[in-house]
Amino acid sequence: MYSGKKYFIVAANGDQFYSVTIAYSTTEVSGDLKVDKAESIQCKYFFREEFPVYIVKSHREVLDEFFSEKKPPNQFGN
Repeated sequence: MYSGKKYFIVAANGDQFYSVTIAYSTTEVSGDLKVDKAESIQCKYFFREEFPVYIVKSHREVLDEFFSEKKPPNQFGN
């Protein structure tokens, strides 16, 4: 879970809030991704090397931390 002082955000419309990000990981996946149009535009799986150049700063921090941990080869897109 990621939250706290450094996650304080002022939106373009002036709204102020603290974001809370909860990250989950798994090696077991089945079924199809389904987009909830009220929440997302697109859902997609990526290999580590294929992540888009632009990722929200707080999400980049989560991914960098996750990938910096030692993982067995061929797991999580390695």
